[in-house]
Amino acid sequence: MKINYGRRVHEIVNAALEVVNAADAERKQLDWRLNEGKIAEQDHLKAAAELRQRKAAAVADANLAIEKIRREHEAAVNAWDTLDGSKIDHDDAELLRLCDTMTSEQFQQLCTKHKENSVMLKLLADYADRHADLGLTADRPIDAKTRLTNFNTFCATASRAVKDPNTIAAALFVDGRADAVGVNYSYGADSKS
Repeated sequence: MKINYGRRVHEIVNAALEVVNAADAERKQLDWRLNEGKIAEQDHLKAAAELRQRKAAAVADANLAIEKIRREHEAAVNAWDTLDGSKIDHDDAELLRLCDTMTSEQFQQLCTKHKENSVMLKLLADYADRHADLGLTADRPIDAKTRLTNFNTFCATASRAVKDPNTIAAALFVDGRADAVGVNYSYGADSKS
């Protein structure tokens, strides 16, 4: 089963923000009722404390869930990045060993073919390094270290969005415009990265 950890974090944030925004709306209504004299100050204070508690619980629960997903993502990336000989496409590996010239288009075709295979991507990167004079470039998925760094930053941004939902950073996160490269890769059986 494929898992998109970035999507899971977005779902957690969206659910938490529903609770936070509902509590904020109730608080405005509660304050209005106090100002209009429709509620006693004691009742206002009690209801306001309950709303603060509801918001705090939503933020805490979201942060715990985000951290759990972050750890699961780390394990999935590490599994994806495991050096495993069974991931080697022997025909293409032999081609990389024997071929001294390759066009950028041919290199891109191999990178696209093996975009979900960390071992073959490493072999392709090594080939490009060994043949720097060919100027080989390709659109390749990012490496494991960058995936982990980007996802950790993404999770920190998610936590801040839940804590301070009325910021520009939170709005960008909710819209998905704060998603760094690789945070929405999927992992697991039949994964697409």
